[in-house]
Amino acid sequence: MRVKKYNIIMREMSDFKAFFAMLRDVRKKKYPAPWGMFALIFLFVFYFLSPIDLIPDYIFPVLGFADDAAFALFTFAVIRKEVKKYKLSLENGGTLK
Repeated sequence: MRVKKYNIIMREMSDFKAFFAMLRDVRKKKYPAPWGMFALIFLFVFYFLSPIDLIPDYIFPVLGFADDAAFALFTFAVIRKEVKKYKLSLENGGTLK
């Protein structure tokens, strides 16, 4: 069990490092910018910093937090998908397929 947890942590750290490597390569124009992901990250940050909420947490506590969690999970899934595409492009010699 301990080895499995360690493997999950190492995979997440690898994805975390790859995310920042992808941002660096986008900045250096070595990798095409995934503008949809950037827009989603911007909306994610704006949504969580904004006092306006789709379902207010103070009126519907469970549903209010559930919509926040769903948006966060969706955003992280999109980021993970883009990081996976970036890793595959590195394995293919820097070309997207």
